[in-house]
Amino acid sequence: MAHGEQIHNRGSGIRKIEELAMSIIIGGINLAESIINLEYELNRTQQILDWVIQHNQIKPPSAADMARIEGEAFSYLTKKYPHAGISAKAKG
Repeated sequence: MAHGEQIHNRGSGIRKIEELAMSIIIGGINLAESIINLEYELNRTQQILDWVIQHNQIKPPSAADMARIEGEAFSYLTKKYPHAGISAKAKG
């Protein structure tokens, strides 16, 4: 954690950056805060999904299902941000 950052968990469970030594704000959006909030929400969602799978005897998606899901997620991002130059990473 960089000097000057103070991250804590508020009662709502959303992490908030109180102080930043350096932050980038574009269009009124604090990018560092947004990234940390998204990381928190993603991790929380992953843990909830893992819990649901473990406690409800649900099979996780097959490799083919995961490939389709990943393709749809990638397609969503490239359509949402057409000028961002998003490209798929080579797996390996």
